[in-house]
Amino acid sequence: CQINFGNLLKISKIRYLAFFLLLFSTLNIQGQDIQADSLIQELDFMAEDTSKVSYYNIIAKSYLRTNPKVSLKYANRGLELAKKLEYDCGIANLQKTIGNISYSTGNYEKAISNYVSSLEGFQNQKDTQNIANIFGQAAININLGLQYEEKENYDSALLNYQHALTIGRELQDKNIETLALLNIGWLYKQTENYENAEINLRESLRIAEDIDDNETRVNALIGLAEMEESRGKYTRALNYLMEAESLAGSLGLRPLLVDIYELKSSILQNSGDYKQALNYHQKYKMLEDSILTAEKDEA
Repeated sequence: CQINFGNLLKISKIRYLAFFLLLFSTLNIQGQDIQADSLIQELDFMAEDTSKVSYYNIIAKSYLRTNPKVSLKYANRGLELAKKLEYDCGIANLQKTIGNISYSTGNYEKAISNYVSSLEGFQNQKDTQNIANIFGQAAININLGLQYEEKENYDSALLNYQHALTIGRELQDKNIETLALLNIGWLYKQTENYENAEINLRESLRIAEDIDDNETRVNALIGLAEMEESRGKYTRALNYLMEAESLAGSLGLRPLLVDIYELKSSILQNSGDYKQALNYHQKYKMLEDSILTAEKDEA
């Protein structure tokens, strides 16, 4: 089963909408980005084989964020062909894609069902040493953790994050390890287990600094800041946010800056600095409105 998992897209939300990582794998063919519309044109001329299954999956992934309905149409076609061919790797990957689509549209039950089936498929493949299969399992574990967190099934969420962490350490893959630790830290923070939250968030931050994963660094700093706010340690929280704001600003991570401004406004208000709290609230609203306007223009 040949697949390049590429970069992992991270979508973050904090405060009342818990932050976790949803992993979308991006595919490359011969090292070049392939436009979905050109692939669609080729489908009619392709044989009913495993390559066509892969094309269906690439097309589905391409439309996932912009048009989930179209994404699901091609994912289902790919899954149908993969089952007809008894192509286990294709089945597992399409089920993972359908899980991602279901999550993005709020159908969490269907997402969990497809993630579980996909994970079983990866685990049951004969080529258990295939790195792509193992990476697929890690991605599914983190996705499942997110789903269980949405349902407040914290034990199952933690178990899946820990499985992903084990895979990352076995592969000596620091990217998987820091992502899993970050999710575990946020989960412990949500359940007010601040001691374990701090341990995991700090370890995630340390690894992210070592591998120059700046987005994860920012997310870990935000998590630590929110944890300290919950403890009533506002100065420490603001120190974490100062570093996060500087890093996110230099990298142009606008959605994370929205989270930072909102959290900073809340902490400043709680600490009695109402003038600065208002200032950051205004910055938060202005940037949030700017992002929403840009998204509408792109739609």
